[in-house]
Amino acid sequence: MPRKYFMIGIVGKAGSGKSTVARILSENYDFAIIDADKIGHSILEEIKELILKQFGHDILSNNGKIDRNILGNIVFKDSEKLKILNSIIHPEIKKKISQVIEITPEKLLVLDAALLFEMGCDEFCDYITLVEAPEKQIIERLKKSRGWDEDKILSILKIQENLYQNKSKIDYIFFNNSDEEKLKKQIEFFINTVF
Repeated sequence: MPRKYFMIGIVGKAGSGKSTVARILSENYDFAIIDADKIGHSILEEIKELILKQFGHDILSNNGKIDRNILGNIVFKDSEKLKILNSIIHPEIKKKISQVIEITPEKLLVLDAALLFEMGCDEFCDYITLVEAPEKQIIERLKKSRGWDEDKILSILKIQENLYQNKSKIDYIFFNNSDEEKLKKQIEFFINTVF
């Protein structure tokens, strides 16, 4: 049965500009955005018991909810713990993304998901794009947008450094190393190529 939608997947390191590309696709080309990070954050409470079983109650905030900063500090310093967390959360995110696709009325979708391949969500996509940016720019963006210190940023980038070495599954690469207007021109070229 043919798909009822057309989806572009966006991958890239933290701070590379995935959300910016998704926003431009939404604003300029009427794509509906599916944000895997937001979905991941929203389901934390649903799978709270599974996470607590692995990471203990020290990851809870005063209000009894999982403190993403505490959990992040644990997993971004220990690749084994990150694998454990991903094994719990990735299947749930994929399931939720599938549900969101089903109920989204728009036919043009963009999936913003750094770990798209690791979650098996590439099967939902017609095209997969990679957003790249110089590390120096990434560090500055993450300091500004997320308020992270340089040590945290570098530990996250270290974990992500080999994610996109194999570009054989990537259909198009956006270079987000300049201003937004140049990025828009790249996106326009890509859209004109695809459609």
